Amino acid sequence: MNTSKRKAYSKTSDNKWRRFKKLLKGRTSVSIGELRPLIETTLHVQADYAIWKLLREGILAPIEEGKKGLYVVVDSGSKRGFLRDPLEGIRALYGNNVLFCYGTALLIHGLSRYGMVTEYYIAKSQFRRKYEMGQIIVRPVETRLSEHGVELIRSLRVTNVERTIMECIQRPKYANGWENVLHAMERIERLHFETVLEYLKVMRLPSMFGRMGVVLEHFARQWRIKKEKLEALQQYCPNRPIEFIRGRKGLLNKQWNMYVPPNLFEL
Repeated sequence: MNTSKRKAYSKTSDNKWRRFKKLLKGRTSVSIGELRPLIETTLHVQADYAIWKLLREGILAPIEEGKKGLYVVVDSGSKRGFLRDPLEGIRALYGNNVLFCYGTALLIHGLSRYGMVTEYYIAKSQFRRKYEMGQIIVRPVETRLSEHGVELIRSLRVTNVERTIMECIQRPKYANGWENVLHAMERIERLHFETVLEYLKVMRLPSMFGRMGVVLEHFARQWRIKKEKLEALQQYCPNRPIEFIRGRKGLLNKQWNMYVPPNLFEL
């Protein structure tokens, strides 16, 4: 380290340094994008030097060797190669506006059968490739619904229950499989038909009208969906029979024009 950097750091008071480290308390991870302005406004030294100091003192550690985008806060229980709070780490790296969806949304809503997962899903924006982050993989996934059906849960932007269920039915591979989707649906006390219909019209996919018809009919009593609403949905069904789950054969449900596996709703 050059002499000018050492002199700059020596001028930083112990109080400022303690205040800065206090700002990191409660965080399990922090991105370099968050660190730079925080260092400049609190310590008034060069960000590169302060980060070097934090790494040297063992306060921070890179999530992985050679990756400088995200650091774990060691004092908060995280360590290199492991994120104690993956959701916080994803938001630190991708920004507060990141939208969690599919299986990750099921997890945040408390509907997933799995308490721990290795793959996390976010709505695709400018980030298009999967990213390995410690023990997890972040997968950006394209969606037709954009900003429809977004809510805040514990300051996390997440797709609401209706949108989450619909997208997971369409692509169960992004929800840890159909069994997990079915588990989630069985735990839902109410799914609002009008909201589902609104999203279906935005998606404009006859196959999804058919799939949701099959699902809504099965859970009609649990979700308190009237028969006449289901009948009105039939006009949007596909013109030709489609498999409910791609690659899985089944019996033809003529009402919804879907090939439905006989054990579809069995865990």
